[in-house]
Amino acid sequence: MSCARKLIINALMVILALPALLAAHETSAEELGELVSHRLSYMKAVAAYKWLNQLPIENLTREQLVLSRAVRQGLRHKLTRSSSEHFFKLQIEAAKEVQSHWFEKWQHDPASVAATVADLDGEIRPALLRLGEDITAALATSPTKLDIDSVEGLSQNTLTRLSLAAQAIEVYPNQLEQVLDSGVLRVGTTGDYAPFSLQAGPLGRHGARSGIDIDLAKNLANSLGVEIEWVQTSWPDLMADLHRGRFDIGMSGISVNARRQQTAFSPGPITEVESPH
Repeated sequence: MSCARKLIINALMVILALPALLAAHETSAEELGELVSHRLSYMKAVAAYKWLNQLPIENLTREQLVLSRAVRQGLRHKLTRSSSEHFFKLQIEAAKEVQSHWFEKWQHDPASVAATVADLDGEIRPALLRLGEDITAALATSPTKLDIDSVEGLSQNTLTRLSLAAQAIEVYPNQLEQVLDSGVLRVGTTGDYAPFSLQAGPLGRHGARSGIDIDLAKNLANSLGVEIEWVQTSWPDLMADLHRGRFDIGMSGISVNARRQQTAFSPGPITEVESPH
């Protein structure tokens, strides 16, 4: 690697090491508790769908997908991988506990289950995904207490463990710590600005990428000993995507100017449109 490239890589590592800024957002313990309670309240409908379709409560493959998605979503809000993984594992346990309660109840009284239920894939899961995103955002700024409303089928022991896991949520002090701990460098790039970032075929997460910044991103990831996750962004959404925590660093021939510096360090929403220079 040339001296010039080494200097650039070192500069990029300094950028990643800057303190993490969270978007200004206040979430009370009651609001977080309501979100968790609302999500768990869907478990009766989930159980009914599984019961009527003779599906098992436990689906380890699906659970791993849900957990992985939640942890990745947590990185957008600087949640440490270990603390968010612990919380969402317990949330999955809580969900299965509630479903098991209803299965046991219907075994003794099959007539009590509804004859028709909401569509699991078309209605219930999209709602659960939205709630999951809201819960993740709330965990990053919530007080050190979780007030969950009573949910039928949820034991006090599980409720206490879930509350303690919410209190134990931690956030990364800076992007570099997050990248090193998670093992993933999320690089935001437009893929439409040669010679810095160019993607063959339709723009998106997949596809062959080339360009000066693409090479630098690969060298940076190699220097840090982590893998790259390419995040598709666009010039109009560049700074907004940064604020939403979609990527750790933007690399697409992005020039440094005073306005970008100001907006990058501002916790407020970004509405100004960017241009490719």
